[in-house]
Amino acid sequence: MRRIALLAVLLLALLVTTTTPTRLAESIDADILGYTPRGLAIEHTFLVSSIVTRWDPCTPIGWRINTLQARRGALSDTQAAFWRLGQITGFTFRYRGHTALIPQWDGNERYPADTQIVVAWIRQGQSSLFDTLHTASGVGLPHYLTGYHDTAGITAWRIDSGGVVIDKRVWLRGGFGWGLTRGDLLLHELGHVMGLGHYPSTDEAMNPVITRGPARYGRGDIAGLEERGARLGCLYAD
Repeated sequence: MRRIALLAVLLLALLVTTTTPTRLAESIDADILGYTPRGLAIEHTFLVSSIVTRWDPCTPIGWRINTLQARRGALSDTQAAFWRLGQITGFTFRYRGHTALIPQWDGNERYPADTQIVVAWIRQGQSSLFDTLHTASGVGLPHYLTGYHDTAGITAWRIDSGGVVIDKRVWLRGGFGWGLTRGDLLLHELGHVMGLGHYPSTDEAMNPVITRGPARYGRGDIAGLEERGARLGCLYAD
């Protein structure tokens, strides 16, 4: 979750997510991601640290977008954010089109069968995700299923769906450049959907406050996303 409050000319923000390393940021082609990552590989946390929680890389992850209340460029920025996630994690993200759905706190049973993630611009009061986090500019949350294991028999929780809601009243510049951008907020909230938690370093996208630097995942973000990425292999029901 990211919270934004107007203070003079500053816009603040709060978010949620987690992760860890094997291939560090140096293994990511900086030209592919469009930037040179900063920070340290240890600079990340997970929403759940006591057990491995992750998506199943052997199942494509479909996503839809609700732009009914979004500003121009929301779709292209969201597509770019998912592309960056795919480059780092190895997951296959597939765009399924537009929707009128709004993610809620109590799971996402209303999603179509081909859709695991919904990103929506809304006004507060339309989602229970904002009910308890009413000062947030955006909220990202994964939904877990227990009863899974990996090829080595190690217990894991499978992330089966997730949602991102963004307050339509919050004005952010489009793209991923310098300043307070929509790309920064999307990277942060989708990081939560991947299982990452907040981290205080300003070098990381999972810092709970939006900064004026270019929107990018730092070395810690990348290490965490890789640790829970496709390299871990498929998940199987117990």
